[in-house]
Amino acid sequence: MELLKSDAKYRRLVGNLQGICSFVKCKGIVNYVTPSIKSLLGYLPEQVCEHRYDDFLADIPSQNKVKQRMEETLHGKQQTVFEAEVQHKDGSTRTFDITAVPINDESGKVASVEGVAHEITYKRWQRRHFNAIWRIRALLHRSCIFHWRTYRSQKSSP
Repeated sequence: MELLKSDAKYRRLVGNLQGICSFVKCKGIVNYVTPSIKSLLGYLPEQVCEHRYDDFLADIPSQNKVKQRMEETLHGKQQTVFEAEVQHKDGSTRTFDITAVPINDESGKVASVEGVAHEITYKRWQRRHFNAIWRIRALLHRSCIFHWRTYRSQKSSP
C-alpha cells in the first residue's frame, strides 16, 4: 500500500513538471519521456519513445555541439547544463536548457542518461531584446553627448 502511495506521488510530481524529463538508452534511443512533452513540443510520449534523441533537434549547425555533448554523456562524461534547439511538432523551434546525467548499471557501465529539459525560448528572446535596447540606449546617449558638445563648442566660438 505504501509503495502505491509513493508511486502515485512520484507520478503526480513528474506529471506536473514545467519541463520534460526523459531517459535515453546508451544507443541514443529515447526510452521514456514525461507527458509534459505534449504541451511543450506537441508530441505524445509514444511518438518520441523508441526514436533517437537527435531526431527532434532543429536542423542547424550549432546542434552539432549538442550532439557531441549528448554522445559524451552517453559515454559517461558528466556535463554542465547546455542549450539545445528542439523542433516542435508544428515545425517551429524551441530553446531548452538541458541537464543530462549518465546513469551506470551494477557493473559501472553507462546504462542510460537521465535528462531534464526546461524551455527558455521566451527568456532567451527577452535577453536578446533587452541587450539590444541597452546597446541602442548607449548609442543614443553617446550621440546626444556628442551633439551637445558640438553645439556648445559652436556657440562659444566667435
